[in-house]
Amino acid sequence: MAIDYWHEFISDHIYHVYNHAVSDQNLFISDEDYVDFLAKYKKYIAPFVDTYAYCIMPNHFHLLFKVKSYDKLVRISKLDPTNARLKLIESESYVNEYVLSQWKRMLSSYAISYNNRHKRRGQLFLKRMKRVSIDKEQRFSNLLSYIHHNPIHHNFCSDYYSWKYSSYKVYSQSIKHTALDVQCVLNWFGGKAKFLHYHNEFKLIKKEDNLD
Repeated sequence: MAIDYWHEFISDHIYHVYNHAVSDQNLFISDEDYVDFLAKYKKYIAPFVDTYAYCIMPNHFHLLFKVKSYDKLVRISKLDPTNARLKLIESESYVNEYVLSQWKRMLSSYAISYNNRHKRRGQLFLKRMKRVSIDKEQRFSNLLSYIHHNPIHHNFCSDYYSWKYSSYKVYSQSIKHTALDVQCVLNWFGGKAKFLHYHNEFKLIKKEDNLD
């Protein structure tokens, strides 16, 4: 059965979100690109979600987060003057539209900055960003570890510690990170030691479940 990669965003639901560069392009060439992407995520997306994991690689990215409750979304968006926000305060049914609008703003902002930096034109990301709702507890552990394992899987590095733009280092080295819900994740695994052990024992999920 075909996998639905375009689930609607719903309050209090967890999602695996990922996107890829168009054609054989890269999304990130310099350290400035990675830093800019994370800064824009912190501005446009992080306030509206609880972020659990991220990994940014040259031609694609992965994120795992939970959309905040409807009441929190309305409260946090109070300074947003867009029409999407006006629809949001009308009804919870507009959560998906609002979150997607924030993603469009973020990716568009990053693409403009990237194109200016690298003297290029045109589309940068694939038009349809994949997002899959996670509704099973074991799936959360596997996906979070899979996201951290992705640079190894794609041969960008040989171990978790070697990839600079991944949330793994935040957890393994106890680095403060305002956009990550670190304590929630460590509590989920039963502490830092069990988090590290799970990752060390992790095997890539079987092919039919491999999301990218």
